[in-house]
Amino acid sequence: MILPATPEVITGFIEAADAAPEEVSTIANVMLAPPMPFIPEEAYGKPVLLGLLADVGAVDQAERVLAPFRALGKPYADMVRPMRYPEMYEGEGPPVPFMAGANFFADALAPADAATILDQLYQSTAMMKAVQLRVLGGALARVPNDATAFAHRDRGLFVNIAAMYMDPAETDTHDAWVAGVADSLGKGEAGGYIGFLGDEDEATATLPTRARPGIGSAS
Repeated sequence: MILPATPEVITGFIEAADAAPEEVSTIANVMLAPPMPFIPEEAYGKPVLLGLLADVGAVDQAERVLAPFRALGKPYADMVRPMRYPEMYEGEGPPVPFMAGANFFADALAPADAATILDQLYQSTAMMKAVQLRVLGGALARVPNDATAFAHRDRGLFVNIAAMYMDPAETDTHDAWVAGVADSLGKGEAGGYIGFLGDEDEATATLPTRARPGIGSAS
């Protein structure tokens, strides 16, 4: 589901995901619209929220469950439909040679943080850049933090920042942008998901599991 991105739409999507039944999983990618055939040409280069949604509950209740997301605004495209599990992984594009990235955990996303994300997207020269927001909770949060190797189960939100590019000579530029966005959102000592870590310093991977309460003005 691709929606015009505003601070209200971004925070509204996060709130809808947090309130949804546990059978619903979401990923919100805040980005500038690429020139894709299912997006109106007038939206190219404008901020959008590309929402990936999976509802594994009863099919006949899906429309009711997903209604709060559709109520956020008139979408540029709405391709959410019943499908078999393997179909979710079809149609992925070719890999991009280089990607700068940073990630951290938080508890909430304030409108001011959402506005910062939208502003920062225009500051990057990468061919594609996005801030990904994943609402956590549910069954994941019912396991104690110290029970497994994944130790951030009490956090409400996962934030992943990425910039994809073709020329390795641009690495420093895109690394700096990613780090700047993370800092502007208050990454601080919020830890990170080791499965997404790249050339992070050791401190990021070994931080306490409850280093800070949230991001930006949501703290």
